[in-house]
Amino acid sequence: HSFRHTLINVGIRADLDVLKVKGLVGHKEKGVTFGTYFKGFTVKQIYEEVVSKIDHGVDLSNLKNSKSVVK
Repeated sequence: HSFRHTLINVGIRADLDVLKVKGLVGHKEKGVTFGTYFKGFTVKQIYEEVVSKIDHGVDLSNLKNSKSVVK
């Protein structure tokens, strides 16, 4: 629940597409058009238009070459 709450707030504050943010967190849009006919966004759309644009302001680049990271 807290993950969804944080992701929704970050996404909306970053002016990302609300429908795609809702799709990412598993919320459905009400109404016939979206509730009945629309089958969802592709993974590529969600990644490119939402996930790749989220920045929590945490620099984790030092972990990239860490011995603790499983590749």
